[in-house]
Amino acid sequence: AADRRDEVMNTCCQSIYLLLSDKNNREAYWALFNEVYNLLKRFPSYNINQIFDKVDSNKIIAVRFLDAVSCKYYIALVKEVLNG
Repeated sequence: AADRRDEVMNTCCQSIYLLLSDKNNREAYWALFNEVYNLLKRFPSYNINQIFDKVDSNKIIAVRFLDAVSCKYYIALVKEVLNG
């Protein structure tokens, strides 16, 4: 179970690294970031799955590197930073 969790975490981290490194797709990244940020600010009590369900799926598709799990991990990271 721990090995599987580590594998998923590594995959998520690699996906987010690719997302942040994609210089040709910055507009799509910032559109996704702004949507996640605004949803987290608007619905601070929502959990990661609830925020994910509200994100425009076209914005997730546009960044190319995130699947559902890595997108939820990304949302969790942004939420953690916002909550300090």
